[in-house]
Amino acid sequence: MPPLPAALEAWAGRCEQFLAGAQHPADAAHDLAHIRRVVGTATALAAAENADLWIVVPAAWLHDCVIVPKNSPDRARASGMAADAATEFLRGAGYPPEFLPGIHHAIEAHSFSARIAPRTPEARVVQDADRLDAIGA
Repeated sequence: MPPLPAALEAWAGRCEQFLAGAQHPADAAHDLAHIRRVVGTATALAAAENADLWIVVPAAWLHDCVIVPKNSPDRARASGMAADAATEFLRGAGYPPEFLPGIHHAIEAHSFSARIAPRTPEARVVQDADRLDAIGA
């Protein structure tokens, strides 16, 4: 993973702390190791795609901050719920507000179940990183 600017690295740490404080499931599909792999892959892809790291990094860290069981009728809403929770956390923590809509979209669009097409390079990067990890790449 390429090094992040110091200010963004600090925000990455805050995102990780937020996840640690949340009731995050221990299943391998959504555990902290998965999140870290997605962050690493998304960061590398962002460099190749000229995607904004100030959107990609928090979106990758927080893309699974709300988990809905696969058999739940709310499963298709999980990424939207995660996007809402992530942007609420970031807004409350003082993250630069100009990035919040992009972060929200990247998180919402990452999920296959949501069937939301990624409209930005950042959303495509987060979606690709998550899917690459899901197939074990």
